[in-house]
Amino acid sequence: VSYYLTKILASIGISTQREQTMLNGIISTVNYATALFAAVLSTKIGRRTMFIGGGIAMFFTFSALTISIAVYNETGSVAASKSGLAFIFIYYTSFNICLNPLLFLYPTEILPYRLRAMGLSILVFSTKAASFFNQFVNPIGMDSLGWKYYLVYVGWLLVEICVFWLLYVETKGYTLERIQEAFGEDIKFDGPEEKNGPTVVDAVFENKGDDESSSHVERAKHV
Repeated sequence: VSYYLTKILASIGISTQREQTMLNGIISTVNYATALFAAVLSTKIGRRTMFIGGGIAMFFTFSALTISIAVYNETGSVAASKSGLAFIFIYYTSFNICLNPLLFLYPTEILPYRLRAMGLSILVFSTKAASFFNQFVNPIGMDSLGWKYYLVYVGWLLVEICVFWLLYVETKGYTLERIQEAFGEDIKFDGPEEKNGPTVVDAVFENKGDDESSSHVERAKHV
C-alpha cells in the first residue's frame, strides 16, 4: 500500500495533489503513533498473538479495501470511496502492530548465536528483494488488471496467517538462552544456579508460562 499510495487514493476518487499530500501527512503521523504503541505492546501480549492477530486484521481490511476500490470503479459510489479511505488507515495500523516491531525482533530471538548474523543478512536480502518486486512488478500488474491485482495480495496475506499459526512459537517471557535451548541448542552455563536451574520444558510443566505460549515453545523443541 505504501509504495503506491497515490495510485490507490486515485483509484477511490482522491486525485487532487492537495488532498493526497494532506492524507499522506496524516497517515505518516498515524504510522508513527501506532508503531510506538506496537513496540510497547510486544512486551505485553506476546509475539505470536501480535503476528496472528495483526495478520488476520490485515487480511480482512485489505480484502475490504479491494472490495471498496472495485465498487467505486464500477459505480462511482461516494460511500465506497470513504470506506476505502477508512480501510487504508486500518490496514496501516494492523501492519504496524503485526510486522513493524517484530520484523527484526522475532528473528533475533529465535536464531541461535552461530546463525544470527547469517539469518539477519538473509532477512535483509529478502526485504530488499520484496522491495524490488514492489517497485518494478506491481505497477505492471496494477496497470494490467486494475483492482483485480489486489486479489494476489489477499491470497498472500492468507498464506502468511497460516504460516504464523502453524510455525511461529511464542517467545515472550523467555531469555534468549532458553529460547535457543527450546530450538535444540546445547547451552552451557557458567553459573551453578543457571546450570542446575529449570529449563524451558521445566517451565512448561510447572505452568510458569501461559498455556498457549508454553505449548508452542514446547513444540519448537521438536521442530
